[in-house]
Amino acid sequence: MAESKIPVDKLNNQNYAIWKFRDKLCLLVTREKVLDVVTNPKPANVDAAWVENDEKAQAIIGLALEDGQLIHVMQKPTAKGMWDALKDYHERSSLSSIIHVVRQLITLRMPDDGDMAEHLKQMTALRIHLSATARM
Repeated sequence: MAESKIPVDKLNNQNYAIWKFRDKLCLLVTREKVLDVVTNPKPANVDAAWVENDEKAQAIIGLALEDGQLIHVMQKPTAKGMWDALKDYHERSSLSSIIHVVRQLITLRMPDDGDMAEHLKQMTALRIHLSATARM
């Protein structure tokens, strides 16, 4: 199967919520059940199709990460392990994490010559990040 060329910004420390949504869509776009290996536990009886889908999911996730994010997933043997490790790191709920995001949201200012759409996109991304962090 030829993989589709869907641009996804690489994960960094500021864009987890947006990245998670886009990468999940990339996993859905594949013709096989690649998202299943990320969302469901590893089956007791692993067959060749599951291994192939897991490898595809690992590639999709790994290639959508900046170099600094790879450290979180390099030792994970499955796509689910990679996905869960990124979730644990980026969605950790602590008072300091929540304060950090709130501080970013409060101090966000649009430059005089800035683009309103880009500014609203940044605000929305921070709001989504705060919502995900506070939920944990």
